[in-house]
Amino acid sequence: MQKAIREEHVNNFLAPLYMSDVIPSPDEKRLACAAHLHRRFNFPGGVEEAKAKLDTVFLTPKVRNKNEEQQYRPEKLYKVLRQAWPRFQRDLEMVMVPAFMVQAGRWLQIGSRGRVNGRNNMPIFSRDEAKKTIQGYWMFETAMGRNSVLAGLHAGFQRLHALGIVMVDPTATTDRHYKVTFKTYAALMAMVRSLSSCVSDCVTQLVYCRIVGWVPVTIARVAFMVAPHTLVLPSVRCLLWMCRLFLPECMDRLQMYVAMHKMANYESFTERGGNVDQAFRKVWASFMLLLDDKLPKDTSAHEGLLLTDGNDVTRSEFPGLLPTRLTRTMDLLSRAARLPSPPPSPASAAAAAALAAAAAAVDDDGADDDDEDGDDDADTDDDDDGEEGDPDDGEEGA
Repeated sequence: MQKAIREEHVNNFLAPLYMSDVIPSPDEKRLACAAHLHRRFNFPGGVEEAKAKLDTVFLTPKVRNKNEEQQYRPEKLYKVLRQAWPRFQRDLEMVMVPAFMVQAGRWLQIGSRGRVNGRNNMPIFSRDEAKKTIQGYWMFETAMGRNSVLAGLHAGFQRLHALGIVMVDPTATTDRHYKVTFKTYAALMAMVRSLSSCVSDCVTQLVYCRIVGWVPVTIARVAFMVAPHTLVLPSVRCLLWMCRLFLPECMDRLQMYVAMHKMANYESFTERGGNVDQAFRKVWASFMLLLDDKLPKDTSAHEGLLLTDGNDVTRSEFPGLLPTRLTRTMDLLSRAARLPSPPPSPASAAAAAALAAAAAAVDDDGADDDDEDGDDDADTDDDDDGEEGDPDDGEEGA
């Protein structure tokens, strides 16, 4: 059933009519699961009864190692079925993000190669390199950024075996281009940016731990000094588990923009106990507002992209999320995109130092003049006091 839900979502994603066709809300996911469950079992109470059945708890098998006894854990039916959506997104991101990073690395001349998630020769950005794709809204403010996003879009739809739907081959009058809806393009860009911001930083640490192995060696040495008679050489699985202790806590959630934003040392989109899914939808809605002023408002191909709803005046509206609810998200995006202030040049630094020295000298001269004026005033006051005092004394003496 999970496979059927995924196939339906892929079909909707390729030709979306509503926002839920791209990334449904939690309520829409629950309704879709109930509809599939009713289709399979045909409940007398219809979809409403199927919704109640989604809370049914049953035993699901745990992942087990070789020669281990199979164990089970209780799970709700809905929790199992709803995995169709995050798995779909992970499938897209596993191909979209590397393709984007490769193209962006070529344009910006950044990045390196290494092992990522068990795959060799994968693109890797350092944290500072990845920030270059965020600052200044590089992804859609520059032609290089837009071209890099198209590379990720191509890889994503190729993974879905849907290039024939979105890609238009070149003709005598037009170049090759991709045709997607505005909402789909904004959502895919949000997915790509979610990883590019700092996936590379944690991956670099993971590669360093796996190749150099200083973390496991350090732990082993400490353990040997504490209890040398109880030291047992750890397995590879144990070593990798120890490596994970030194990595960011959200390593397993690389697909979420919110987690990447937090790992990049920016303020989190979700406050304590917040809804991550809702936070991503706010990021998506914010991208739609930002892109509305940047992308052409017609249905012609520009720089390899054709928006099928480009001339729709309501293309940036996100049902259920008014712009007033996006104020904080837009502010966080703006701060993350803020360009760093360039360091002063040597000439500027020397000029600033000279001005500061001149200002200090002027202040010192002014202080000396004030002191001299103060002394004259003091003497005058004394003289006046004396002149006024003599007659008084004389009068008193008389």
